[in-house]
Formats: sequence, structure tokens, C-alpha cells
Amino acid sequence: MRNGSITLAVALLAGCTVGPHGNPAFRDCTSDTGCAAGEACVRGFCIPGGLDAGADASPLPGDAGLDAGADASCVDEIACNGVDDDCDDTIDEIPDPSCDTGMRGVCAEGTRVCREGALICAVSRFPTEETCNGLDDDCDGTVDGLAPAPCYPPETDGCVETAGRFECLGLCRAGAAVCEGGALGECAAFVTPVEEVCGAVPARDDDCDGTIDEGCACGDDQPCYGGPEGTQGVGVCAGGTQRCVGGMLAPTCEDQVLPSAETCANPDADDDCNGITDDIVGLGAPCEAAGVMGRCRMGRRGCDGAAPEPVCIPAAAMAEQCNGQDDDCDGSTDEGFDLSSDEANCGSCGHACGAEERCCGGACVDPRTSAAHCGACALEGGVSCGAGDVCCNGTCAESASCGSCMSDCAALGQDCCRGSCVDYQTDESHCGACGNACGAGQICCGGACVTSGPAHCGQSCSVCAAGSELCCSGSCVPVGNMHCNACGVTCATGQCCGSGCVDLVTDVTNCGACGVSCPSAQHCSRGNCCPLGQTWCSGQSACRNLSNDNNNCGSCGRSCGALDRCCGGVCRLASLGC
Repeated sequence: MRNGSITLAVALLAGCTVGPHGNPAFRDCTSDTGCAAGEACVRGFCIPGGLDAGADASPLPGDAGLDAGADASCVDEIACNGVDDDCDDTIDEIPDPSCDTGMRGVCAEGTRVCREGALICAVSRFPTEETCNGLDDDCDGTVDGLAPAPCYPPETDGCVETAGRFECLGLCRAGAAVCEGGALGECAAFVTPVEEVCGAVPARDDDCDGTIDEGCACGDDQPCYGGPEGTQGVGVCAGGTQRCVGGMLAPTCEDQVLPSAETCANPDADDDCNGITDDIVGLGAPCEAAGVMGRCRMGRRGCDGAAPEPVCIPAAAMAEQCNGQDDDCDGSTDEGFDLSSDEANCGSCGHACGAEERCCGGACVDPRTSAAHCGACALEGGVSCGAGDVCCNGTCAESASCGSCMSDCAALGQDCCRGSCVDYQTDESHCGACGNACGAGQICCGGACVTSGPAHCGQSCSVCAAGSELCCSGSCVPVGNMHCNACGVTCATGQCCGSGCVDLVTDVTNCGACGVSCPSAQHCSRGNCCPLGQTWCSGQSACRNLSNDNNNCGSCGRSCGALDRCCGGVCRLASLGC
């Protein structure tokens, strides 16, 4: 810089707007009469008259030579304005980019980004298939929302795993492992083979090898069936014949049909002989579709007619909405919504402008009074009024009083600002003081710019009751089945809002109805409170222990024979013990 006086001029005018070269935008002039009091017209620009701006002071506003004064115009970075406000050679950096999207599970993790001149919270983690890890991976509001996993002791005969389901023979049964605390628990409630017992009535496959009484003495052929108890004659399953050869029963049960895994390749058949057709493992379960984008990524498993096992069928695409999600599954989020100009989504999704306001650069302004967008948004032909001018009814005017635009502001309980009466307590363009505009997505509450939320909800700046209300779409709404702990999380029929949307059939704190808690040492069985280890039998309107109840052995209403007793949910000959 060849003249230190120019540096002082820039410093004094640090509050001026910044021109395209990063220098203060001085007002043009042709003579001193076009400048304000105390200013002089020097080489076409108004500058403080007391400064020496002679011929040696060649670097003037807009010249590349005024770089030494650039620091005087640096301010804190303003997000999404396309300007390097803090002069660090980076445009629109965001100091704290992390944010909450308002979605459920891992999808709540977001990152603040600039989009079309507005600051929005973009989803960082998209839904994936649920796993046992202590997280809500598929973003449905339930952590580790998995059914108990079937299991069986490894290296043990009797049950064989096929595509996630166990096929068992004889008296053998698979157990279950429950996901708790992000980890799969131990396998429980399984039944393993025991030594074959000859002469039992009825005859059973005790050692779970698919044949009854093999190696036992006989006098004649006998009917046989080596499948699980209760499956003979159900579905495709049928008994056979065991030949008596040389006084000993043959090891083969001829012509029997045993249960097999349900498959998409055999529609409309009960292959596993449990009385239910096509109850294929995983059918209808949520899944993550490979190579699919947006909301379509989380689909459901179904039969496609080509594979024996269910495949992941993506969810259907829908029309794009302004909600921070890729609804039409094209890899882009909220496209078609210009947050810089959309009156219904100004600066952020759901932030609507008032009846007389327009969305200009991601902020709601009134073109009748806005000095930056007088008459219309600047990008649509609106005018930016000069220093000292005001916007009166959409026209820039030289006025120092509000009388030229509106009546007495004090009578209206408002303040005079740039020739207009405004309310500093609620006006987002003049929040707390004249010209103090709130940022994109902010509202003016009590003269302070804040983000809409439970403490300042919507244009009314309501305070939502902590723990019992949420701020949704600018209004305080009660936490309940319509908004379960998060806006828009609606519980389905048969569910109740607790820690999330919980099932009234099994939830111990909402058993059968919302708010009904089971006493200590009881659990919720089929919507009724029962002692631990017992199951609610609706036909008897009572809780029963299905592991040892002779009248309800293994399932409600299933009775053992006169010579049997119920052992571990299976009817066994009483003389054999449990």
C-alpha cells in the first residue's frame, strides 16, 4: 500500500458491504454534493473528507492494489452466501457440521451442508438391514428389532440347519437365542437325542435318527414315522411301514414323508408340516436391497418365482418430498425443492413464509419493506436500497422517518426501522434491532434469533413441555402413538408408545393396553401378564406352564395320553420319567 490513509479509510468503513474484489463498496459520485456530510468525492468515490487521497493514493475501492486493507472487511463466516467472509481462502465453511436430522435410529446422524443458498441437515447414515449390535440399523424406531434366532448345539445329531432354519427328527427340537444388549444370548430350550427305547406306546424316535425302534425285537411289521411329534398327517408328511425281518425291526421306515424346509420353489404346500402353508423363513422380513438408492434400499423379502429362497424386493419409489430423504430413489435428496426461493420450504424443509413474505436467498422477507429485496427478491428484479434509503411499499425512498410509509409506530407497539414500523421481538429481518436478520431456518423469539425447537416452537415461539411434548412442524404436539418420541413416528395398530413403538402382545410395561405394567416376576404373554415360564392360553383364559402341564403340553390345549406326562413341552411315557 503506497498510502496509509487508504488503509484507514477501509478500516473506518469496515461495516460497508463488500464488493466483488473483497473491498468495501464505496458509493459512486461525480461531486462532493453526491456524498454524505463529512465525505468528499475523490476519483468517483465518496470517502471521508479528512483523509489524504491524492494522486499517490492510486489503489482505490475495487482496485487489486487495495489488498492491504482487505483484513478490515473480514467478518465471521456467514454460511451459504458464496463469499469468503473471514478471508481464510475457504468459502462457506461450517464450524460444527454435525446435526440431528429428526429421523429415527442411525438415520438421525446428519451433516450441515449448503444447498441452493440455504443451510440444511443432510442424512449421513442411511438405513441398513437390522443386526444384533445395540443400534437401530433400519431406522424403524426399534433397537435390535430381531426375532429370536433359532439355534441348536453344534456337532449334535437330531437337527440340521438349512437356510437359517433347523430341520429336526424324532423328539429333537431346536432352541432359540435372544438378542439382548447388542449381543446374541445363549441357545436355550432345545431338545437333543436320547437312547432309543423299545416297546414304548406309542413308539417314538428317541435318538432322532428318523427311524422308530430300530434294532428292537418284533413279531410283525409295524407302522412307523420318524419325523417330529405332531407332524404326521399334516401337510405333505405321511407315515410308512417298518418291516419285521428275522424277529428284528428293520432300520428303514419305508414310504414315509418327513418334514423339509418351506421353499419358494414349492408354492401352496406345507413342506415343514406345521399346519401353515408357505411360512418360509425370512418371508416378509425387512432387508437391504443391493445397488438400490434412497428409501427403496430398505425392502422386504419375498418370492420372485426364480429362487427357492426369498430375495430382497426393494420398496417402491414415491414422489420426492422435502424431508431430507431420497423418496424417488434416484440418488438425490429433496431435488425439485429450491430452498433458496420456495415459500413453503424457505431455508429448510417445512419453514414456510408468511402471507406477505417472499423467500429470497433462503430467508423470508417482506418485499414491501426489505431494503435488500425492495419490491421483489434481488434475483427476480428487486432493488437493493442504498445507504440511508428505506423501502416503502416496495419502492426505495430517501426518508428518515416512518411517517412516509406508515403511521405512528409507537401506537402500534412497534419500532421505526428504515422508514417502516417493525416488531423487533418477532420480525426475522429485524430481530432485536433494525437490520439484524436471522439466518436461514431461524425464527425471531423475544428479540433473539433462534432455531425452531422445543424451547422456541414455530412462529408462536411456544415452549413445549419437556418429556411430554415435541415440536413438530412448528407446533407443540403431545408424545403418544401419533408422535412416539420423534415427529412423525406413528405406532401401528396393536402397538403403544413407550421407549419406542412397542408390541402390546409382549411388552411388560404395556401389556394388552397402553400403560398396563405386569407385576414383578411376571412377563407379558399374548397381551396378558403371566408368571415367568408360563404362557397365556386364550381358550382357557389362564396362564399355563407348557413345559409340564399335561393338558397344555408344548402348546395350549394339547393334552398328553393317560399313560404320559408332559416333560419339557413333550408328552412322554410317565414310567420313563422326565
